[in-house]
Amino acid sequence: FFNKNKIKVVSMQQFTADLKDTTDFIMEISQGKPLYVSLDIGCVHEEGFSSQQILYIMKRIAMMNNLKAIDIVEVDDVKKIKLASKILAEFL
Repeated sequence: FFNKNKIKVVSMQQFTADLKDTTDFIMEISQGKPLYVSLDIGCVHEEGFSSQQILYIMKRIAMMNNLKAIDIVEVDDVKKIKLASKILAEFL
């Protein structure tokens, strides 16, 4: 499906190896195309992003002119509500 539809996939290993470069890469390949972001903050994983890393990525994406929509799912406790609020504030 991804290959057929020319969807780029970025692994967690790529992100954690160099967050800035990987975010730059995503911004570069997204230029001139509609960008939709879906963020699931409900599944905490030991190899997942920290809150600071999520905010860094979202701040960078918020600067893009081609962003069409963002959704945040699995916001199910006070800590995640605060994080989701900070993320959404970047887009206002």
